[in-house]
Parts: sequence; structure tokens; C-alpha cells
Amino acid sequence: TDGWRAFSPGFYLPAPHMLVQAFPCDRRLPSLPRVAAGMADLAAGLAPALGLDGRQTVVRDVESVRYRALSGAVLRVSLEAADGRCDRCTGRRLYVKVGRAGEGAREARLLKDLRARIQSMELPFTVPRPLAYLDGLSALVVEEAPGQSLEQAVLTGADIEGAARRTARGLAAFHQSKLMPPLATNAAINRAKVAADYVGWACPALAGEVRSMALDMAAVLARSELGPTHLDLKPDHVFLDGERVVFIDLDTFGAADPVLDLATLLARLAAMPDRLDAPTAHAETARRALADEYFARVPAHWRARLGNNLAIAAVQVASEFFRHQHPDWRELVPAWIARARRAADGHHPGN
Repeated sequence: TDGWRAFSPGFYLPAPHMLVQAFPCDRRLPSLPRVAAGMADLAAGLAPALGLDGRQTVVRDVESVRYRALSGAVLRVSLEAADGRCDRCTGRRLYVKVGRAGEGAREARLLKDLRARIQSMELPFTVPRPLAYLDGLSALVVEEAPGQSLEQAVLTGADIEGAARRTARGLAAFHQSKLMPPLATNAAINRAKVAADYVGWACPALAGEVRSMALDMAAVLARSELGPTHLDLKPDHVFLDGERVVFIDLDTFGAADPVLDLATLLARLAAMPDRLDAPTAHAETARRALADEYFARVPAHWRARLGNNLAIAAVQVASEFFRHQHPDWRELVPAWIARARRAADGHHPGN
């Protein structure tokens, strides 16, 4: 719709020296309003790639599922295609990721290459199918991942242990595959340092300790064994389609310490009761099953790297509670730094 046109794209408030922009207008994402307003044409152009050629394609809904000011946005588009020869309708959903100029091109190439290599090697996991990269709009269009997310399994309580174990099997296969991407250790180190900076900003009394922890964690990361690593793995980035695991949002994909993915997933599962009101018992069941199944399928010496990576993940979660302005961030940030401290000292249970 064009409802956003009722608002001024932006205005300036002199007293707080604040520039205010009305979504979807964003000075760093100049194509976002055109994407939001042009979904009908976009859907019609993608009909052949979706197998809907020859049908009338209608956009039923457009939702903003993620927006990071000055950085990127993700829109979920629900389509309905009707066959003119009968009354049958086919529903499809796709995701449109709008970024800064050229940013989605790398992910489009990556997804296309990964899907081809995964299929040729008959691996038990996959990635979403890229439908198009629209250079003029800086927009990557991907097909919706099939199945249910690990996050939904934990929230609903639907076969939590089974979902976690299938996730672990897919993750272990992913980490031990030959899908070697470009080196990303420095990116992982930078993310850890940025998270520590946010914590220091939120809680100045912790700044010195967290900065020192970040340096120690970075030194261990720099010496770690490299493998394919997602680097931003969350329970809603893992979909379960029967026995096959689908990993989404691979724009951070690179060669780093694979155990960081497991630690990040364990930490974010532990944060679900505070973030999403998930039952604590559900989150703990998922964490236990995930860790048990994963370490049964990877080299035994990988377990020794879990502590440092859990510490990194805990600092990251602490920073997210602050950056997302959780109502209880003043209590949660120090609590998660305490978790990081225990993990760095080798006390894994309860982390």
C-alpha cells in the first residue's frame, strides 16, 4: 500500500538534535519505499521462478519482520496465485531483504553456490532458495524456508528434544562439511569486542572486566581450528523440515571456530525465557539435547573449546538485552556477564 506517503519522509527536532524518519523512509536505504510500494510488480516478475507462471498473482499481505535503522530491513510477502482455468489458489510466502547498495549480491551468490554444493554432496541440511537479487533496489528475494523453526518448537513444546537433536545433527554435518568459506575469524573477534563495548556503555562498572575478557576471548578465537560457521545462529535461524535442517540468514557465513555456533545457540536458548516468555523447562530441555547430540557427532577435542565460546556468546546476549532495551536490562546485563565469567572459568553447567 501507499499509506506511508501520508507521513513526511523525515524531519528534524532542534532541541534534542534528532533526525526523525518515518518507516519505510531511511536515508541509508533509499530503495526501501520503492520496494514497499512496488510489491505487486515484484510478485508478478517472480511468478516464473516460483512456478506460478500463467497464473494471476496477488499480494495478500506485506509485513515488516525486521528493521534496523540505517542498516537493513526484511519484509515478508504473502502471495496468492489463482489459475484462470479453475478456482484453485496457491499460497506462497517469500522474504525481501533490503540492504545498502550491493550488500545482498554477495548473499545471493553465496546461497546459490551453497545450495548447488549441498545438493551435489547430498548433505542433511540446506539453505533457502534465492529467487532474485534486484540490483537497482538493493533487494534480495528468497523463498520461505520450509518446516518449523527451533524457536517455535521451544515456545510450543512440540517435540522439543527431537527438534533439538535434529538441529544438532544438521549443525554437526554443516560444521564438518567441505563448504569452506572465506576467513571470518577477525569478524568474529570484532563482534565480540563490539558486544563488550555495548556492555561497558550500559554498565560502566563492568567495562574494565568485560574489555579484559574480550581480549582474552579474542586471543583464543584467533588460535582456534577453522570450519564453516554461521556466526549469528539463533533458534529462529534454524528450520526443521522432517529430518532436514534449513539454516537461514547466512550473510555472516565464514570460516571461524564452529563451536561458536553451538555456544551462540545454547546462549540464545537460555535467553528465551526472558526474551519471549518461553517456559524455562522447555529451553533447558532443548539445550541439553542439543549439546549432547552435537558432541556425540563431532571430534571429542571440540568440547574443550566450549567454555571460551560460551563466554563470547554470553557477552553477546548481554549486549543484546541492552541494545534491544529489554525492560529488565539493568539486571540481565550483569547476570549474563556473570555467566560469561563462569563459562570462561570452565564452569559450563547452568550456562
